[in-house]
Amino acid sequence: MLSIFAAGYLCPYLPPRHFWWTGIAAIGLPVTSLALVLLSVPVLMRRQNARAATLVHVLALVLIVVRFVHPASWLGWASPDEEDLIVMTQNLPSAMLERAIPASEKLSGIVERLDPHLIGIQEGIVVGMDMGKYRSTRNAKFRTLIDSLGYRMMPLPEDAGGMMPTWYDPVLARIPIQTQRQIEIEYPAEPLQVPLRFVRTEFFWQGRKIVHYNIHLATYGTSKPWRSIYGRPPFSPTTIAAYLSEMRSGFIRRAWEAVEIRALVEREADPVIVSGDFNCTPNNWAYRHLSSGLHDAWLAAGNGWGSTYYSGFPLWRIDFVLISGELEAVSADVIRVPTGVSDHRALVVRLRWRQTDAAP
Repeated sequence: MLSIFAAGYLCPYLPPRHFWWTGIAAIGLPVTSLALVLLSVPVLMRRQNARAATLVHVLALVLIVVRFVHPASWLGWASPDEEDLIVMTQNLPSAMLERAIPASEKLSGIVERLDPHLIGIQEGIVVGMDMGKYRSTRNAKFRTLIDSLGYRMMPLPEDAGGMMPTWYDPVLARIPIQTQRQIEIEYPAEPLQVPLRFVRTEFFWQGRKIVHYNIHLATYGTSKPWRSIYGRPPFSPTTIAAYLSEMRSGFIRRAWEAVEIRALVEREADPVIVSGDFNCTPNNWAYRHLSSGLHDAWLAAGNGWGSTYYSGFPLWRIDFVLISGELEAVSADVIRVPTGVSDHRALVVRLRWRQTDAAP
């Protein structure tokens, strides 16, 4: 148990290329930590106990407190204000049209109630012809946000590529957008794979520019471990080996993506918001690298449980809003979304300028 705990705990600090397997332990770190706490109670209550065992368990408990207890959230939060900037991130996988239409109605009801200024969508697409009579079924879930609720995006640039240029992971807003750009970076390890794609948006809030990155980092593989891979029966040695190979590739690629995005964020001269589906928990290397120098809105002002995946019974926090120091989080709420809409819950954050950085 201590070995599994140590592997998961050290994951954010170990290079994924060689220590990718610690990411598997990091996924279950909250459960491992809870089990370790329960096991430590009888060990520490023994009168006759080896000093080394006592020290090891005390050290483990201290590490658990450091990792999972965040005093900043105990200080209370500022009251919401009409002047707050509301940012929402939501993974919206595509679905058959007959399922997407009712899902769209449910999503519209949620968005209308929350009234975010900016919505970063992952796994959705908008093709160039969507602005005309043609409607892609891939965006049917959020189409009513554009048609009925007044959310907009920048027009697709003429040089976006191909006869049908496409926004991947679009960003919708009900405030004016200055510029919006789809950034694509080829993955050098496998050039023929889908490139890293994310949307960079510039907008003004209360007279100051903000740069927003909407990202969707690489997942673990093409299948779940309890499902068949390439026609092999689940849990067979060959299936497990194939899945571990895919997980290794996923961990390494996600780390590379975090490095690329972080390098661009560091070059920004204006305040930055990075939000989206990171496909990893806060106990992973990619999250730690990407959040370096930024503030996790949930840690600063989160309400409730905080986990966003799986939407029906959320156990993991894999959707995030990171902000630069000029901004502060007023609140961060995870919103229950029907499983027919998404397998992720929505994260909605209220932001405002820090008083020391407020515009004159």
